[in-house]
Amino acid sequence: AVEISSRPAVEALRMQGESWWRTAIGYVARSMRRTLAADAGIRLTGALYLVATAAFLGVGVQPDAADWAVMVDRNRTGLFLQPWAVVVPALLIAALSMGTNLLFDAALQRHTPRKGATR
Repeated sequence: AVEISSRPAVEALRMQGESWWRTAIGYVARSMRRTLAADAGIRLTGALYLVATAAFLGVGVQPDAADWAVMVDRNRTGLFLQPWAVVVPALLIAALSMGTNLLFDAALQRHTPRKGATR
């Protein structure tokens, strides 16, 4: 944010008398949205894995809850008999994380103009 807030455009906005909020939200935050979306995706992935790990360990979630991590925990004893009962919920957790990150990326691509594109 320091690099963006020290650009000549921000100095011009200050010289024109624009408010701090308009400069911060209108220019600086809009310029940082790609970085913020990437950071949000990483944090969401970390939060999903943290909640799944806590549920797997039995912390915070009822043992009979309909949760993917609880499904993995309950079915791990029969891993060699029926591996899909463990693999499918684990893949669903990973797919939710990756899918959310891909949606963030697609939304940013849609709102970012291409270089050389004319309107």
